[in-house]
Amino acid sequence: MESKQKMVISWILFWTFLVVFVLFCLGTLAMLFLGFGEVQETERPTLINILIGEISVGLLTLFYSVFNLKKSAENTTVDNDELNRLKALMVSKDNEISSLKSKLEKEKSRNCQYSTLSEYRDTIKGLCSPLTDTKLEDLIKKLGLDNDNMSQERQKVFAEIGLMKEQGILVNHNPLDPDAVRLAKNA
Repeated sequence: MESKQKMVISWILFWTFLVVFVLFCLGTLAMLFLGFGEVQETERPTLINILIGEISVGLLTLFYSVFNLKKSAENTTVDNDELNRLKALMVSKDNEISSLKSKLEKEKSRNCQYSTLSEYRDTIKGLCSPLTDTKLEDLIKKLGLDNDNMSQERQKVFAEIGLMKEQGILVNHNPLDPDAVRLAKNA
């Protein structure tokens, strides 16, 4: 359907241009050879040169317009190829975004899993003091998680302590002992 419309447009353009061009040429010829208008003998060579120029420019413009329409019809396949390439690129980027989104959601759910361990949070707050340092191993022993079969629970406690440090509930004032924490004064 689109190529048919382009053909109609090109034929309309062709005939419009041809009619206007013929009228200009006939007017110039009538002035030169049939005596229409007042043309002096000194103006005749100039009008003949203008007529030749009109014909040359008119033919060049006509052929350029017709061939330009054909060129643009050929460019649509290139544009379709480029469009298909961009669509494929968009789909791949969309897949990347989806995978990153799912990774982020997994990470959030893992963080939420640890952040909801209020059973350990309250106990850790009760075992720590704002005045003295408490070693992490002492916390683990006081919680009764120093057995080997409790390693998963120990990881949960360490994760909870890490979250509490990030939130400013627990602080480390001793740079020589990185495993010692104390309760923050504002907690």
